[in-house]
Formats: sequence, structure tokens, C-alpha cells
Amino acid sequence: MVTGNLADIIPAASHIGAAVDTLIEARQKHRGYMGLSQAGIVMDCPRKAWYMAHGYHGEDFPGRVLRLFRTGNDVEDNMVLDLKDIGLHVYGEQRQVTATQDGLQLIGHIDGIVEGLEAFELGTQPHLLEIKSCNDKGFKKFVKDGYEAYNNSYKAQIHIYAMLLGFKRILVAVENKNDSRRYFERIKTNKDFAFEVLNKCFEVMAADDPPPRTCPRRNWYEAKFCSY
Repeated sequence: MVTGNLADIIPAASHIGAAVDTLIEARQKHRGYMGLSQAGIVMDCPRKAWYMAHGYHGEDFPGRVLRLFRTGNDVEDNMVLDLKDIGLHVYGEQRQVTATQDGLQLIGHIDGIVEGLEAFELGTQPHLLEIKSCNDKGFKKFVKDGYEAYNNSYKAQIHIYAMLLGFKRILVAVENKNDSRRYFERIKTNKDFAFEVLNKCFEVMAADDPPPRTCPRRNWYEAKFCSY
């Protein structure tokens, strides 16, 4: 039997969630460098890319957002299991990929490599595998406009990895976090675009001073979503 005032019990229980998020925030680690998967940022904001490449980190993520990142990892793991269950050969999860130029280095990790797509009439060659998760609004954009139109970072990531590893095709898989719907798309590797992004990225990394600001003022709509 529960004794005491119910109004006192409910608020006390709500502190559990806050305590969890506080702990997750305290464990937050900052990379201190720009990863290969983030190279596409240079296409939208060279200054942000410069900050990341030179060890600066922006505002910390709140616990709720960090938990979302963790959910994304779970989606990735389950996607791989499901692809294997239907007979596809998935391997190389988190394989490290490195790009170097004039002593500068970008390191990243792929979601995997997939083979056996001939069963779905997608050719016999291995494909780079890229897995994403997003909310319902983002998912609808993927379905309507295609993967490459979503943003430059996502587009650059797959083409750079595929180019560096010698893959001619990419299989992307996106899961809707709201209702678990999935979207799959096969993409041809664009080497020219990959080289363009990497060259621009290394150019920014080599600069002693940050490039000019992209946003004209602090309260600019794009700046509101930037951790820097």
C-alpha cells in the first residue's frame, strides 16, 4: 500500500529522467578533430569545418539528444541483423577509412559492406552500406527527394567512403524513428564530387585562420542550429 501524498510522489519520480540525462551529459566526450564522415560540412560552412579540424568543440549536446544518438546506433545494429537474415552478406562494420594529404589526415568508419544483392537484381558487385535514422519529417524528405538531396554532409560521406574503398555502388538504408518504416536506395559513386569535397576540406584544414563566417549574424536562421 502506498502511503503519503500522491502529488509528492509523482514529481519525485520525474527526477529520475533528469538524473539519467545529467549522467549522460557528464560522460559526453568531445572528439577534438573532424572525422571523415563530417567532411561535407565544408560545402556549407568552411568556418565550422575549420573549427572542428582545429580541435574546437561547440556547445555540449543535452542528454535527450545524446540518447537519440544512442538510438541511432541501435537502429544500425538491427538493420544489419535484418539484412543478414534475408541472406545478404554484411561485413566490415566500423572498418576504418583514412584520407591523407600533405601531412593532414581525416579518419572515419563505415557502417559496412554488403554482398549478395544479385538476389534482388542489383548486380553482383559489393556495395558500400550506409545506414541512417531520422524523424518522420526527415524520412519524408528522403522518400520525396532521394538520399543525396537530404544534405551535403550525408552526400559527401557516402561518396568519399566509396571512392576511397573502390566501390562503384552504394546501398543506403534509412529508418523512420517514429514508425519504423524503412527506405532503401542504390546510388552510383561520384568520384569527382568526392575529390572536390576532400580537396576543399584539406584546404580549410591547412589554413592558419578560420574562413569568413557564412551566417551574416548570430540570430540568422541557420546559426540557430549550429553548435558553434
